[in-house]
Amino acid sequence: MLGTSSLRRGVLIGFLGAGALGACGGGQTPPAKATPPPELANLAKAKKSLQDEWAAKDEGIKNRCELSDGDCMMEVRDQRFELLSAHSFPQCDAKSGADRESCEENGAVDQGMGKEVAGLYSFHNKCISQMLECTVKLEAEAVEKMKVARAETRKATIQAIGKSESALVEALAAKEGVAYLRSTMPPSEGGACTKLDAVTQCLTSADAKNEELTEELRKDDADYNETYAASVFQDVHLAQAKCYTPEFQCLQDKAKRWGGSPETDKSLKRNLEVLKQRERLSLRLAEDTATNCKTTEVTKHQQSIISAYTTYARQPVLFFLKKLHQAFYEMHEDQVACLRNVSGSAPAAPAPGPTKTPSEKPAKQPQPESVESKDSLLQAKR
Repeated sequence: MLGTSSLRRGVLIGFLGAGALGACGGGQTPPAKATPPPELANLAKAKKSLQDEWAAKDEGIKNRCELSDGDCMMEVRDQRFELLSAHSFPQCDAKSGADRESCEENGAVDQGMGKEVAGLYSFHNKCISQMLECTVKLEAEAVEKMKVARAETRKATIQAIGKSESALVEALAAKEGVAYLRSTMPPSEGGACTKLDAVTQCLTSADAKNEELTEELRKDDADYNETYAASVFQDVHLAQAKCYTPEFQCLQDKAKRWGGSPETDKSLKRNLEVLKQRERLSLRLAEDTATNCKTTEVTKHQQSIISAYTTYARQPVLFFLKKLHQAFYEMHEDQVACLRNVSGSAPAAPAPGPTKTPSEKPAKQPQPESVESKDSLLQAKR
């Protein structure tokens, strides 16, 4: 009996002890972690890399790209919430920010949601890649804007050099001179001397040289050579000035049929010299200010010019051609006076008087950089 009783007590104690251990969890085996899908590791690595790349971007650019291309990130957050909100991850409670998010996502993978997390990462990576493409575009635009501004600043510095300004004036006055001479031709010669091969080829060559100048002006500081750029600037504009000589001479020859003579050539030269003064003064003023001076005087003189041209067109003879040149000369003189007045400058080399011998080849005629001319008597740039 004693032996049986002792045996029973031992079995009971063993049973109670095993129960106690089971209640404490000491005998439980933790659930096995689910196997993640094979693509998850690469997606997670790419996600981290893309996030680091995004974090390094300029804040202003990021803000712009979030507004223009970042709506998808709201979908990423919504998908993540739907995937994880119904589950608990107590092992992540002590963490915060990106560390907590990573912990929760890893926990979800361990619980068997690997494919869902992989889908979330794939969508996230596409979204942030889209925003990064936006930043690349904006960064390129910012670099281009910087290069343009730098080139313009350098060009202005070069233009202020005496030789450079003179070369530009030659080009501007050259093109304006051709436009002016054309505006004094009778209507029947309105299309004369256009599209000359010599002019076209010369301008094409000058444009190619100007591209070389643009490339130099856009270079980084370490590679930029101001002396070389100034030399190219001067060469380009002096070349442009010469390009219009064939057109000018062609028009001048045509004018001989319609009252043109050595005497009217003197009147023409006077206008060309004043035009040169006008363009030099215009370069030293704000564009709007210079344009206002020119257009104001055009309005003031347009009626007398129209009257003179109408009379000449009816009777294209020397006397009326001289009258037309004089009407233009008065306008050009007033434009120069206005420009001097607003600039407060002293007279810039007075125009030669009518007694001077006319130049045979106004080598310094027409061709501004961005001055457009039209075959119009009342053009504001005349």
